[in-house]
Amino acid sequence: MKLDPKTVSALELASSLLPTERGLFDLDLSFGDLTVRVLTNSRPLLHRLGRYYEAFHEAPPEAGAEQIVVHALDRDTVRLDLPFQEWPRDPGKTGRKEQWCDVVGGRVVRKVRTGLQYLLAKDLRIAFGKCRENDNQVINFINTQYINHHLHRSCALGHASGVANVDGSRALAIAAGSGGGKSTVALHLMQRGARFMTNDRALFLRAGDGCLVRGVPKLPRINPGTVLHNRALQPILAPKRRKELKALTTDELWELEEKYDVNINLLFPDADYVPEAALAHLFVLNWDRGSEEPTRLQEVSIEKRPDLLPAVMKSPGPFYMFADGSMPEHPVQPEPADYRTVLDGVRVVEISGGVDFDSVVGELSKLLDLPEEAHA
Repeated sequence: MKLDPKTVSALELASSLLPTERGLFDLDLSFGDLTVRVLTNSRPLLHRLGRYYEAFHEAPPEAGAEQIVVHALDRDTVRLDLPFQEWPRDPGKTGRKEQWCDVVGGRVVRKVRTGLQYLLAKDLRIAFGKCRENDNQVINFINTQYINHHLHRSCALGHASGVANVDGSRALAIAAGSGGGKSTVALHLMQRGARFMTNDRALFLRAGDGCLVRGVPKLPRINPGTVLHNRALQPILAPKRRKELKALTTDELWELEEKYDVNINLLFPDADYVPEAALAHLFVLNWDRGSEEPTRLQEVSIEKRPDLLPAVMKSPGPFYMFADGSMPEHPVQPEPADYRTVLDGVRVVEISGGVDFDSVVGELSKLLDLPEEAHA
């Protein structure tokens, strides 16, 4: 039956989706000034989420912490007959990823590849469909609520990984476009003793005369090439798969659509999570794996090099909700001026030329007072 988005409401859709609370399992996640209560009808999914987030809990929650409720309903795919539109991809990205349709008082978003759908309104955050099979998308949905919470508090969203020194007081962020190597650099630093802060998304916040970087509770999700070139990551791959991957060329490895979550607690027991630290350096990976030029590290001014900002800035995407519960009809475009303001006083370093992870990791290790050699 065709649904009219001008008459069907988010509350009506929610009432047709939600079971009674007695039929749900619950998980409470504490992230300082935010708690997320996850309600799901799948015990295996609940177990998976509990294991995933065990490294990120900040306990106890702060007094007056905001609470958000997220439902994750594992069920057969429901094809809502709504006039969905394609959500525009970020510059340089191709293919269809997400579709959206606003209804009365809310929004429905659908993942094109998996069919997983989401219902969002001021007090509704529901993922429904094959949640157990696509638990990484449920995790991203939970993390979106965390990101939105901090964007409402004057943070700027960055496309960056982050690590901290041993005592967790000082951090550096590594920004780049997708596939630029930021996760690989961060993991090599963690192998030398750096502590984990964030992977792929970072929140920057002005604090007095400096800048704080806050991590997003998401484990590194890496490609096979990153696994092969880091001893600490070897247990992720079965011996047979390692042998198969080693036989591939660099270009073939690069093109593989294969991702692995890195269990920080298991593989880097000394790299426990640091939720927030003072940002001392921002590195922008502007190198080229096809270049034969030597790798160069050069301190730059963001004011004089605005061309580097697109690698740092990140749009919050179709799940972004303003503080009043309304949602934008188009991607919220990051404002370069906001990033220049929040990063004022942070030393920014451009990394250009050819790709040489060893030399870059060596230089960044010195800034964090890490050993010159990776841990055995």
